[in-house]
Amino acid sequence: MMKNHSRWCSVVFSLFLWSFIIGDLLNHRYYYISLHAYIFYALPPRDVDVKNLSSKPYN
Repeated sequence: MMKNHSRWCSVVFSLFLWSFIIGDLLNHRYYYISLHAYIFYALPPRDVDVKNLSSKPYN
């Protein structure tokens, strides 16, 4: 299980790296920013309480 998890993490890391490289080459910064935002919101960190973060006021 841990071997699959580390492999999945390396795949995600390579996706991050390639999206940055391709985004810089094409100068489409909004592309990889939105892509990373989508990945971040689709796969939130396990140790972060998302409900507490979303309930905090921003002002």
